[in-house]
Amino acid sequence: MNAIQDVGPSAQVAAAHKLLAEVLQGAEANDRPDLIARLRAAQAALVDPMILRRHAATAPGHTGNTGVAGNSDVVRAAAAQVLRAADSLAADLKVRRATLTDPVRAARLSAELADVKARHDRFTAASREWQYVLSDGFAGVNSDLEFYLRARIREIRTEAELAIAGGKLSSDGAPSPAWLNQRLATEADLVYRRLRDGAGRVAVQVATHLRLPAVHRLPAAAATRPDRLVAALPTRLSVPRGRAPLPARLLTVFMPSYGGVMMTLILSRFLGLALPGWLIAVCAATGALLLGGAAFTGDRSRQQELLRAEATTHLRTTLEEFQLALGKQARDAARVLQQDLRRATADVVTGMGNGLTAELATARAAADTTRRVSTELAHITSDLEALAGLRKRASALLKPASAGSAGSSTGPAGSSAGPASSSAGPAGSSAAPAGPGARTRPTKLALVTG
Repeated sequence: MNAIQDVGPSAQVAAAHKLLAEVLQGAEANDRPDLIARLRAAQAALVDPMILRRHAATAPGHTGNTGVAGNSDVVRAAAAQVLRAADSLAADLKVRRATLTDPVRAARLSAELADVKARHDRFTAASREWQYVLSDGFAGVNSDLEFYLRARIREIRTEAELAIAGGKLSSDGAPSPAWLNQRLATEADLVYRRLRDGAGRVAVQVATHLRLPAVHRLPAAAATRPDRLVAALPTRLSVPRGRAPLPARLLTVFMPSYGGVMMTLILSRFLGLALPGWLIAVCAATGALLLGGAAFTGDRSRQQELLRAEATTHLRTTLEEFQLALGKQARDAARVLQQDLRRATADVVTGMGNGLTAELATARAAADTTRRVSTELAHITSDLEALAGLRKRASALLKPASAGSAGSSTGPAGSSAGPASSSAGPAGSSAAPAGPGARTRPTKLALVTG
């Protein structure tokens, strides 16, 4: 009020203030930032003394009385803004009325609501079960990996035992380390691939169950490289076979040979045969060679059997360690992939659920308008009449007034604004106000919600 007093009291300024305030309520209710910005700028021009003086100084016929001339120009600019805003809001109301009277609108909104509700219900039901789909999927992946690993270890053991039985041994009695390590590294790589493929299938199952727009891309499995895994296997030495000393081994062969000589001598004496000495010596040597050779052959066979037994024990120990290490790596990698997929899916489910909830609320609000079309049409008609009254009042402010009679015309303008304001009062009272402080009809423009 101090700014207005600086330039002198003016009923036209007060009337323009009231018009701008009423139209601004409608612009704010209809979320029209363009109109809001222009109307607030016009309000600021009415109360800024510098703007008023600038308008007065540039007005034709300037006589030094900055109050009357400045008020007149700024009031006309404010009235023009009111007219433009009223035309824009009236166009919105007419578009809204045409939309409400569309004969196929009710059926379309009902169909859209049914579709959104069906999608929302289906997604809600699926969102309660996707955790079970995820858990069951990875449980199946772990079970398949364990079965596959056991089957492959059994196959490797069978091949290695056949190699041991065939005498294809290295210096330490086990199968070739290069062959075994390469075979174990290959099997570890195959297990990792099956793990990645299985986790990918689970991701597809979850996306299909939830009808997601895209399948989550899983990261690489965090597992030890196959060659490093094989190289890090602990070595469990078997019990040393304790090879007998050389005298004991010679005694093992000599005793059967000595037994063969003695049997030849005792048998000839027992039977009372008078055999020449050379024949007895030949027979004794032959028996000694036969029995000694048999003993030597048997001892060598026993040594080979002990070597094969130790090689088999070493093989099984290595395969057992490999199975434990690879199984743990596979389970840990599967757990990491499962957590990543669960976290990503939970984020997507939350976002889609919020989106569908908002879409359902919008569809319900749009469908509810079909049940109160007559009421809304009556409100639109009342709003259009209120806007017509605002236009009439703004047009009255645009009429030029002579400089000499500016002071005397201020009274009629102010008095004419009084009936216009009073005519807006009944319009406002006949409609439901937008809030506790609403006193004029343009607050009903809140019904214009595109």
